[in-house]
Order: sequence, then C-alpha cells, then structure tokens
Amino acid sequence: MPRIFSPGTLPRPRLAVQAGLWTAVAVFLGAALSRLLSFSGSTFSDLSFSLFWPPAGIGFALVWRYGLPGLWPLALGLGAWSLLSYYQVPLVAALAIVASCTGPAVGAWVLRRLLQASPVTMPERRSGVRDLLAFYRIEVGIAAPLSALIGTLGFKLGGLFPAASALDVFLAYWLVDAIGGILFAPALLTLWQENIRPRQWLAALDRPTLVAAVSIALALTLLTWNGASDYATALAYLYFPAIAACAMRREAATTGLTLIATAILILSAKAFSTMDAQALRFAIFQTALVLLVAAAFGQILQAIAADRRAAYRKLARQAELDNVTDCLNERGFLTAMEHSRRERARRRDGRGLFILGVENLESAGHLVGLATIADFERELAARLRAADDLSAVARLQPGVFAALLPFGSPAAVEEAFLRVEAGFRRGPLHLAGNGTALRLQPLRAGLYVPAQAQETLDEILIALREALSEAALKPDRRVLPEPVSRHQADTRRAHARRIEAVRAALGEGRIRLLAQPLVANRPPAPGAPLRHDFEVLVRVLDEGGNVIPMPEVIAALTQRPLALELDRAVIEAAFAHFAAHPEQLARVGKCALNLTGASLSDPDMLPFIRDRLRAHGLPTAPFAFEITESQAILNDQAASDLLLGLKALGCRIALDDFGTGLATYDYLKRFPVDYVKIDGSFVKDLESSPVDREIVASIVRVAHRLGVGTVAEFVHNPGVLRWVTDLEVGYSQGYALSPPLPLAELINGPYPESSAAPSSVRTAPLSA
Repeated sequence: MPRIFSPGTLPRPRLAVQAGLWTAVAVFLGAALSRLLSFSGSTFSDLSFSLFWPPAGIGFALVWRYGLPGLWPLALGLGAWSLLSYYQVPLVAALAIVASCTGPAVGAWVLRRLLQASPVTMPERRSGVRDLLAFYRIEVGIAAPLSALIGTLGFKLGGLFPAASALDVFLAYWLVDAIGGILFAPALLTLWQENIRPRQWLAALDRPTLVAAVSIALALTLLTWNGASDYATALAYLYFPAIAACAMRREAATTGLTLIATAILILSAKAFSTMDAQALRFAIFQTALVLLVAAAFGQILQAIAADRRAAYRKLARQAELDNVTDCLNERGFLTAMEHSRRERARRRDGRGLFILGVENLESAGHLVGLATIADFERELAARLRAADDLSAVARLQPGVFAALLPFGSPAAVEEAFLRVEAGFRRGPLHLAGNGTALRLQPLRAGLYVPAQAQETLDEILIALREALSEAALKPDRRVLPEPVSRHQADTRRAHARRIEAVRAALGEGRIRLLAQPLVANRPPAPGAPLRHDFEVLVRVLDEGGNVIPMPEVIAALTQRPLALELDRAVIEAAFAHFAAHPEQLARVGKCALNLTGASLSDPDMLPFIRDRLRAHGLPTAPFAFEITESQAILNDQAASDLLLGLKALGCRIALDDFGTGLATYDYLKRFPVDYVKIDGSFVKDLESSPVDREIVASIVRVAHRLGVGTVAEFVHNPGVLRWVTDLEVGYSQGYALSPPLPLAELINGPYPESSAAPSSVRTAPLSA
C-alpha cells in the first residue's frame, strides 16, 4: 500500500468545484446504498440500521487530502440524503450531517498531528504499516465513537428508535461507521494517489477474489436457510485467505476496491439470509466484526507487501549508486544502458555514449588527500549532470565517468559529444590539497550504438573503455564517437581467449624464468666478493611450448587474480630453483623479483613469501622485491605494510620505473626503499637530451643523500652506458650489457664487469 497517510506539507491540493459536485453525488449514492442494505427484525422493528456507512470513509479521505474545505461535498451530499430520509424530523437530519462531518474531521486532524509528532518524518523512512495502524486507532477510537455519539443524540432527541436503548444505538452506529471508515478511506486515498478514474474501477477488481466471495456468500446463504447458521458463520472465515491472496498479489488500489465489493457482498448475504429476528442482532454483529478484521488484515498485508517492495527498490537503487558522488555506479549504468537498448529498438534510432577519464587521479590521492579527491570527483560529477546533452551519469571507477548521449544520427551524436566535451577542452584540471597543486589531463571519448546493434551491454561498455584508453594516446586527449562494430567485438573475444590462454598456462605451470644482470658502473671496492645481481623476468608458454608475446601477457594481467597468480608462480619457481641448486644461490648477490600492483594490496602476499622461504629453507638476504612506483602509490597503506614486512624479513626493496609517477621524491622519503631503478624513458636518450641528463642527475643527487642505490634501465648502447657512469648512477641494466638469459646460464656464467672507464669512484654492492 502506498504511503497514503503521510503527514504531507502545505499547501494541500485544491478541490475543484466540478470534482466536488461529483464527490457529493458519490456521498449521496453511498448513503442511499447503505440504507438499502439496512436490516431490521420484529424484536427491533423500530431499530433499522445500515450494515456499513460509506460517508465515514469518504469524509475522512476528503479531509485528509483537502483539509476542512474538503467537507463541503460531504455536507452537500449528506444534506440532500438527510432531507429525503428525515424530512419529517429536521433535527435528526441536521445532527446526522454534523455527526458524519465531525468524526472524520476530528479524526483526520488528530491523525495528522500524531504522525507529524512522530520522530520518523522523512517519507522514505516511514512505514506504511505503522501509519495504517495509527489510522485504525484514530478511526475506531475517536472518529467513529464521536460520530456515533452525535448521531445517537440526534436519534434520541428526534424520538426515533424509542424501544432501543441508547447503548444499542450507539454500538450499532459505532460499528457501521468504523466499517465504512476502514473500508473506504484507505481505498479512496489510494485511488486518488494512483490517479485511477471511476471508469477504471470495475476493471481494477480482482476477479479470483470476487469469485471466492460470491462462492462464500452463496454457501453462507444456503447454510443459513437450512438452519446451519453456526456453520455459516464459520464459513465466513474463508474470507481471510481470499483477501490475503489478493493483498499479496495485487496492488493497493485493486485490493481496496476488492475489499469493498466483497465485504458488502458477504455482509449483505448474511443479513438477508438470517430469518430469525432474535438471532439477527448477534449474527450481524459477529459477521461484521469478522469482515472488519478481515479488511484490516488485508490492508495490513498489502502495506507489508508495499513496504517490502519499497525496501527492495531502495536497496536495488542503493546498489546502483556510487557512494562518493551519488551518481550511478557501473551496475546502475548497465541498467540505464538496458533501458536505452529497449528505447533504441522502439524508436529505431541510435544513441551515443560519453566517457570521461582523469589521468593519474588515483595516484594523486596520497599527495592531496582522499577527501580532496572525493570533493574533486563530486564537483566533476555535478558538472556532468548539469550538461543538457547527458543523462544517467555514472562513476565507473575512480576518475572515470560515463553517461548517455541523446538519441539521433551519428552526426547528431557527434555534435552533442562536442558540446559536452567543450568544457574540458580548455586544458588540464586543477587539483590542490595538503599544500600540493596538480594539473591533471582529462580524457574524453565517445561511442555510437546503432539501433540494431547486436553487441551485448558488457561488450559495449568494454568498447567504451577501450575508446578512453585510445584517447590517452591522442595529442588532444579525445576520441570522437564511432559506431560500435562486430570487428571490435571479435577483437575483444580474441583478447578474452588470450586471457584464458595465460590463465591456463599459469594453472599448468608453463612459465620460464630468465634473468637480466644489474652491472656495476664502477669497479667494486678491493677485496669485495663478486656476486651476480639480476632481475628475474618471466616468459609464459602456450600449449606448444612457444612463448606467448609479452603484450598479450601484460594485457591479461589487468585481471587481478591472474596478476596474483603470476606473482606467486614466479616466486615459487625461483625459490624452488635455488632450493634445488644451493651452489647457484651462493653465487647470487641480489635476486630481484617483481610484484604487480595486485600483490601490493593482497594481505596474503607477505605470509605467502614468508612461508615459501621457510618451506624451501632459503635465507632472505639474497632476495629483493621490485615494485613499480605508480602501483605502490595506488594502495598506500597496503604497500607500506608489505614493504615493512619484507624489510623485517631481511629482503631488500627496489622501486621500479622511478620518475614516472606523481609522488616520486615523496615516496623515497616515506618508504624503506634500498635502491631505485631510473625509468628507461629518462635513460635511452641521454646522448642527445640535456633535459634527460638533468633529470637523471637530480635523481642521483637525491638518492645519494638518502643513502639509496641507483640503477639505470634501458642502457642499450655504449654511449648511454658512458653517460650513466659519468652521472654516477650505480648500476646499469640493458642490452648493452646483456640480454635476458636463462636463470641457470646467467648464474653459472662469469661474473659481469663494467665496461665503463676506470674511476676512483667505487660502487656499493646492491647486496650490502
């Protein structure tokens, strides 16, 4: 049942004159129908009362919805009926109008104050069951008794029903007024709220429940006529499961209308089938109570079902919302794309998708603070939601937003894309916090989905992400919308097959370990022991024993479980090799093993390394672990825990690709790094680039002051080797010194010697 008894806020809706006149007609007809279904017996020949009183419920609903101005249709309709029914007793007519207006007005006023005083005033947190029970208390305890009191006073003052006691009249009035209020008020408010017109009421009735009610009424009548009135009364209880089934299956409006129709049917059958006047009073009272409780039972079940559906919808909605920006998340965006797919098919028109990414936003987190990043993303989301050409804005991941562009032709979608991305075309986005100011580049891309596109939603979303990755390679950092194609889907499926090939290779242990030496650029100190320092590299093999190209392996490692599996496989293979060949381990100064970003956030990685070292009986000193700078920064606390744990074991830590992230020097200050590997992008052009030479020199100066070793990557010719030596980089790695070799071949080979010119400068060993 909808939240029909919400306290609401002023102003209330205004009751139009025409609608009020029709309502007055409905009140008149309801009162007339009630009197047609009234009954009397010889014992109470002067006491004829209705089975129910619809004006009680209609009046309550009018006052609740429209306030006191809603009483005029009720007074008009009742006035017309009272003049026709009690024209000989004007006092009774007047008090009948006052009674039917006063009870609903006071009841609605008290209920509204009660709900407004409730601590739970937010509509989305209210309970339909709680509000309905409050309505029952007010209707049965205040509205109906007040109407009954005034009505009884009128009847007695008017000289009607002299043989009946005032208590009899009061109880009868109270019962029929309460039944009318409980049956009609919730149903009428629901019909208004759901905007169901009177001409739709008959179609809204629940036919199976109607059939059940007709069957109960016929059986009840036959049993009563045959003298089995006790069985007939018991049969009335079958109304409960019929109403329960309707309430759980159908909407609130259908349940309300069906309750009115079936209750009138069964109550009338019981009244007119009871021939014994002496038993009539008790039989009607008993059956009326049964139907009253059954009606309340059905309404409460309906409210429970409605509350449950509302809770499910709220949970489903929350599951589709991003908790940082209140935009949609990826799940919510897929739901919006599904709705868009249906609309595309209906309109036979294509639609565009827009995606925005901010480069290095995650990496900036520990420089400016997570709160600053969250505020930045909320501001970015607000800008996107404010764009006229976008809908269903979603945050797919930190720094990546997607949205739907309008329907239309490819040209129209491209125009909309250009209007949206114009606001991000003027340059980098500025981000400041913790005393640090950063400039981040926005990436923009689009995709056009034709009306008859056959790709799945997941394939379309992958294509959208691929377009964003392509934008990072463009000079203007954008990719205009292009139609999603079957070729793209085939390419993605081929990519999926490659991922599966890498997964199968790791599962079957099809990897080969290679090693590339780290060679000292200066001769070691006299008497220092010669050892092999090297980085372990891995090659993944297919089923035929051929090497799977590294770009395919790297692409597969975007799957976090595969990255973890590869790291563990390489660590286990290296440890097993040295456990089987201790003589080779004696020739090792430092064996560097790589850890991917997935391992940095894996709480089980440190225990795994510790356990495997113990299982193979290996010392910890010969081993180092390389982590790339950008990956470490993405998980600051997890990386710190892992690095400190490895240091406590006695291993060394290397920072790979140094200089490419946002937190280069800050990272050196905050984490226990033993040596850095200067990224090859700064090394390969040292012969021709003064800027690169200055960058490398500055890295070396800072590293020396912090007591951190240095390694130059991508030393591919003698000229570059001479430069890194002159710049006092400690070690070199690259094809100018040695290509990657099988692990055993490198260790059993001669110790490497620097090809640089002799110098008085000595290089400290990495294994020191």
